[in-house]
Amino acid sequence: MERLAYIKNLHENAISLSRKPSPNRSTSLLSFHDSVEMFLIISKQYVDADNPDSFMDYWWKLEMEDVTLTQKESMRNLHDARNRLKHQLIRPTEEDIEVYRATVERFFEENTPTVFGTDYGDIDLFSLVEFDTTRKKVSEAKEYLTNGETRNAAIALDDAFDDLMYEYKERGRGQLEYTPYPQRRNIMSERSYSDDVQEWIDTSKTLFDDIYSELQILSLGIDYTQYSRFNSIVRDVRMMGKTDDDFEKDEIKFGIQFVTRAALKLQQTQLDLTRNFQHPRTRSFFDW
Repeated sequence: MERLAYIKNLHENAISLSRKPSPNRSTSLLSFHDSVEMFLIISKQYVDADNPDSFMDYWWKLEMEDVTLTQKESMRNLHDARNRLKHQLIRPTEEDIEVYRATVERFFEENTPTVFGTDYGDIDLFSLVEFDTTRKKVSEAKEYLTNGETRNAAIALDDAFDDLMYEYKERGRGQLEYTPYPQRRNIMSERSYSDDVQEWIDTSKTLFDDIYSELQILSLGIDYTQYSRFNSIVRDVRMMGKTDDDFEKDEIKFGIQFVTRAALKLQQTQLDLTRNFQHPRTRSFFDW
């Protein structure tokens, strides 16, 4: 399953590239092709089929093992386009990329259940997360969800994201020669003010803290729309009176996907995640 997760991650990166301006859009074709080819390789290994002589041979080699794959002609077109780009520098058009994005999506959705007996949408990327504490907290959330404890699952996800951001900041501070996110600076004086002025200062500080957190999310390339949805799910999770009935299972599933994808995004930075890292026992949201 971990190899399928790797392929799905490669496929999702290709989708992201395909929506960027040229020339990144064109290079998505190579990643789309690589993800399909890797899927064919592990499918061949999974059913113990004979080795193919070419990319298109996978279909009939698997057919010999009673495994019928779909999208053969669509993948032939993808393969030909990939060869034109790689060997002749003939770039696909924007319309071509849209077609390849759609057909590769259908290829995975149709063939993953056929070969591996699981839906493509159910393949979990969380095994690829290298932030240990975050991965453990996400695992806890998945277990809570299985047991119907959606509030505990939401708490675990809230902790997982806070741990992720904190560890990324601290590792970056020690390993990088630059800071890849905005820094909060204390601009408030320790002087005493009248109640009206102090109230204005407190309100402004809360506003600046919110802006800082939002800028940090944006600067790290995390999808802000998804972050906003995630934050709406976990924001008041520890309030008195909250129960499992306040959290939908689909919301928790979304939260698991969001934290996982955020971790994979941050792993693209050149950090050595094998170094030992100790999280503090207690920490507030604004520590990251």
